[in-house]
Amino acid sequence: MKNENPSGGAKDRRQTVDVVKRNWRAEGETARVYRDLAAHEKDEKRRGILLRMAEAEERHAQRWEKKLVDLGGPIPTFPNTVGRRFKRWLNRALGTEIDGRKTGGAISRST
Repeated sequence: MKNENPSGGAKDRRQTVDVVKRNWRAEGETARVYRDLAAHEKDEKRRGILLRMAEAEERHAQRWEKKLVDLGGPIPTFPNTVGRRFKRWLNRALGTEIDGRKTGGAISRST
């Protein structure tokens, strides 16, 4: 049976690559947030939790990166935009007390 829409496969692949890129970016950005928070956390136990969470997110990002390579897609980068710099500054300013929503409350429950 012939494919009646030969460009459909390319479109599906492109959409898949786009979804995988978004997932890669989300995992990487979350890992960065956890590392930034850990770098400014005074409590050793909380810092350790944040670092383990960052490592888990980095492993997830590596899986998405491998999937991108398998699909033949380019590996995205994290441009240092004004928005990203502002988010990092805000996370440092507010710290883990306010940013518990990103950690699912894991940090406050563990201390």
